[in-house]
Amino acid sequence: MGSAYSYDTKNGKRWEARYRKPDGKTARKGGFTRKRDAEAYITSVESAKLQGAYIAPGESRVTVGELGTSWLTAHAIAVKPSTFHSDESAWRVHVEPAWGRRRVGTIRHTEVAAWIAELSAERSATTVKRCHGVLASILDGAVRDRRLQSNPAREVKTPRKVRKQRAYLTHQQVERLATASHYPDLVRFLACDRRSYALK
Repeated sequence: MGSAYSYDTKNGKRWEARYRKPDGKTARKGGFTRKRDAEAYITSVESAKLQGAYIAPGESRVTVGELGTSWLTAHAIAVKPSTFHSDESAWRVHVEPAWGRRRVGTIRHTEVAAWIAELSAERSATTVKRCHGVLASILDGAVRDRRLQSNPAREVKTPRKVRKQRAYLTHQQVERLATASHYPDLVRFLACDRRSYALK
């Protein structure tokens, strides 16, 4: 169990919480105006340690940009080149400019939701989902590394993809196309086989 110690500042007495981290090293957090606030903080730390949910204050100060660089390196060997190209583009064009300088511990679920809404007004659902996936995956790594207790990007609603309406050739259009082609039978076969026009 930790202890609270007082110290003097130009603004008056302040209290510092001293405790041991799970690795046994001593940690400190100051700036409390009341002793009971420092003791409450120590109690919360001890509770988190017992539950396996303790996050060292310094760990959550890493930026998304720092983690993003490492994530891209690992991601490149885990997915197809075409997928990596799309994800890298989403990171470079949308995710890094918006979140690169942010410390992971300062990101809130509502902020991510607002960002998704803004992107949705300008970009396709596919692009928005990819950008969200990149940010969420980076923060997943922060959770696994014990930098965050939970991922603020998860459970954020993204726009649904709208299936584009297909244009079908009529029987007459297929016949005109077949007549103009050097391979009329092939045109008719492909049109019927792929159901690209409606037979009447």
